[in-house]
Amino acid sequence: MQQTRDERDGAIDDILNKAQLKASSEDTTSPGCENQKCSVDQVFQINSRTAWQSAADTSCAPQWIKATLSEGHAVYSFSIQYGSLEPPPSVNQPNSNTLVVPEFMFMLQDKAGSMLDVTKSLACGSKVVNGTTIDVCKISWDDTTVATAASKAYGCQWTWTLSPKSAGKPCQMNIEEIILTGSVAGDGAQATSTSGPTLPLIPANPSVGSGNGQTQSQSQDQATSIGAIIGYVFLALVIGAVGGILFVRKRNLERRKRARRLLAENNQFNRYSHDETCLTSSR
Repeated sequence: MQQTRDERDGAIDDILNKAQLKASSEDTTSPGCENQKCSVDQVFQINSRTAWQSAADTSCAPQWIKATLSEGHAVYSFSIQYGSLEPPPSVNQPNSNTLVVPEFMFMLQDKAGSMLDVTKSLACGSKVVNGTTIDVCKISWDDTTVATAASKAYGCQWTWTLSPKSAGKPCQMNIEEIILTGSVAGDGAQATSTSGPTLPLIPANPSVGSGNGQTQSQSQDQATSIGAIIGYVFLALVIGAVGGILFVRKRNLERRKRARRLLAENNQFNRYSHDETCLTSSR
């Protein structure tokens, strides 16, 4: 399948939707999780009330999501919107503009499949909004090894270490949305750069819970807008990048709308052709 120009000219985009995702586990037994409704692919769904939900685990083993790309991409930043099942072990200074190394692990994958831990090269902020936590992280390219890995990555992995809410209770994780910003490797990415050229996309409408599994829901009109999120979260992190964040997110949503419109037009054409065939046959 031929790629569009904006996918080949170094344009910054959400590259997670090009990846194949795999998770440590998926919940298939909780109410609302039937028919893959809590599968890892749910983190693709921007602004929808769906989520990846891990299987309940009494051993509280680490949970992870791995994304594999078919070609090399420069990776710059990411945002994670958590659900409400598990207090996320994200950054250790929530609701602060101070950028810190997160408590989860983030690794980049090369073409051979080897993984490099680049967690210490992340600068992250975190904010609790309407009961959901949002982490925003940028990858520093100051280290040559990290810059080389980030300039042509074939995948990445997030790993979270969980602890029970109370003694004897199983651990469970859910994530509503992950957005990974990057561009096709070689089309604008420079390994010599000290940092990626853009900051993360931020979820536009965080809500309480995910709407599937054992979570709560919240009406859309109560959700916090993108402007409010930017006002709350990581002021130092988003200065100078608001335009880029909004542009990439707007383009993602426009693509989905265009795809739905084309599908509707195709269905209408098929119905028209069917009616004409029936009319001709009756004559």
